[in-house]
Amino acid sequence: MIGGILTLIAGYAYKGKRIGFYPFALLMFAGLIGLIEASTTLEFFFSWELMTIGSYFLILRGKK
Repeated sequence: MIGGILTLIAGYAYKGKRIGFYPFALLMFAGLIGLIEASTTLEFFFSWELMTIGSYFLILRGKK
């Protein structure tokens, strides 16, 4: 939760364009929060996949 808030604050301070970064970063943070809050194996699996998808697209976005 703190990571998501800090990402939003940093987004306002950054002057350049970072199109596509913040949705994927927030998707990854949502998956991380879901991992912490998961009470069943199925919830853990879906949270893990959500985090993986967000991380994957952040890595793809960083390649030039």
